[in-house]
Amino acid sequence: MIRRDSADHASGRSRPAGRGTSAARACAATLALLLLAACFSLDQPQRRVQLEALLQEPELLVIVDLRASLAFVTAGRALTFSTGFAAGEQLRAEFDLPPPAPGFAEAFVTALREKPRLAAVRLRVIDLGEAEAILRERGAGQVFYLHTGEWRLYYDLSLDHYVMKVWLNAQIEPAAQVVAGSGTYALPERLWEASCTFRGPEKAQPIEAWRAEGGTLLRQVLAEAQQRCGQKAADLFVEFLEGGEAQGAFDFGDLPKEPGPR
Repeated sequence: MIRRDSADHASGRSRPAGRGTSAARACAATLALLLLAACFSLDQPQRRVQLEALLQEPELLVIVDLRASLAFVTAGRALTFSTGFAAGEQLRAEFDLPPPAPGFAEAFVTALREKPRLAAVRLRVIDLGEAEAILRERGAGQVFYLHTGEWRLYYDLSLDHYVMKVWLNAQIEPAAQVVAGSGTYALPERLWEASCTFRGPEKAQPIEAWRAEGGTLLRQVLAEAQQRCGQKAADLFVEFLEGGEAQGAFDFGDLPKEPGPR
């Protein structure tokens, strides 16, 4: 089960900084990783060899970053913390919407376990907020890191109908990089990565439809994004293991259709 470390962590709010020495160590670790990235890059065969070796380890960590702010973007309003993000967080709180990453991780791990070549691999899912000690212990050891790149409810060409966009990412990288806070950087030493963007529903809906029945549509579209992206990321991982292909981004569908006359 994926547990939330704290209300602050689950909501995406940053914690107060620790002592200056801790901040300095974190900055030094990040700089070291950036310098390493600049000097070292693996080609696809090397990545596959290292991934195969990784799969032989007794346990693989799947780190889930709960931080994600929902943005609600309306016509004529700038996407700022005083407008879009504030409105989105109010909507999220009103309907008790979960962050996207845990459901994405659940679907991803379930799909991996269904793959014959990965059936014996032991995967341990843990919230980033609870994983600091073990990540520091693992250091250069590789872990899965799953997080949300973007989550928003935004208007279509009609200006008063809305669609949800969820951008989810799965990657394998050094534990030290994740705990240092640089897990989302596009560094070339990353063994594997895949991203998935989901937009739904197919036809944009007025805000009244999104709010109806206790936010049922909000939860349904989010759940579909989590499930489809989790499955697709697992498929991409196996395809990369087998042929060195299908690493990169995947986008589910075109922009939603503009609604017809009402």
